[in-house]
Amino acid sequence: SWIYAMHNYTFRDQLFACPSGTSYFGCSPKDVVVVEPPHRGDRDTSLDSEPELLLHRLLARIYSLPREQQHKVQAALKDTMDRL
Repeated sequence: SWIYAMHNYTFRDQLFACPSGTSYFGCSPKDVVVVEPPHRGDRDTSLDSEPELLLHRLLARIYSLPREQQHKVQAALKDTMDRL
């Protein structure tokens, strides 16, 4: 609040950020993946034909599983990816 008064900032025209203590040790920006529901007009819409196979829905289902089952799904996915 004092920084607003000191510089007479308007919230609409400024962007403030705060560092976090989250550690991504051993990772790089290349490891970041953002999974959203499909919404862009330039995407491959052939992947939308089976709604139950949309990646964002599958990942949401995986994260809703108990930890042991998540591990089994991740191991099966890795095995499948290794075979492709």
